[in-house]
Amino acid sequence: RRGFPEVRLDLRDATTAAKVTALRKGASDLAVLLPPLPDEAGLSMTAFDHDHFAIALPAAHPLADRPAIGLDDLAGEPFVMWPAAEGSGFHRQVFQLCVTAGFVPRVVQEAHQMHGVLALVAVEVGISVVPASMAGFRAGEIVYRPLDLPGAQINLCLCHRDEPLPATVRNFVTAAL
Repeated sequence: RRGFPEVRLDLRDATTAAKVTALRKGASDLAVLLPPLPDEAGLSMTAFDHDHFAIALPAAHPLADRPAIGLDDLAGEPFVMWPAAEGSGFHRQVFQLCVTAGFVPRVVQEAHQMHGVLALVAVEVGISVVPASMAGFRAGEIVYRPLDLPGAQINLCLCHRDEPLPATVRNFVTAAL
């Protein structure tokens, strides 16, 4: 805002699928996404940040008192997830981590936004694997434990249509990188 005070950002909270649709229709110029996408044709993605996964448990969960939790400790637990169609890359990565740990997560509830997933964890619907950067959300009701495994990190990417960018979008990308 200081560097480009005449530019107005219109921030929208949406799922990956909705962001890709908005990009393809020209309703958005730029999106922050978690790769991979099912179809990246016509889109350009540039990694600009990364995050790690964490296990999110209700504060009253029997595992919540442990200082460290392995993913294999969650076999048989009820999971709260997001629909695969709304964020397939993230969804697939969490499932693959669970399969590598020896189980398929038993999904009992889905929510379309990460805050919704965590709200369901807070009211003890189940547990989840979430970005570690969410760890401050409802901290009194949710216990977060880092997941230190190969493949337990995510890249955040700036995504736009694969065409020349307007100057305002180019400036934003440059500033973000």
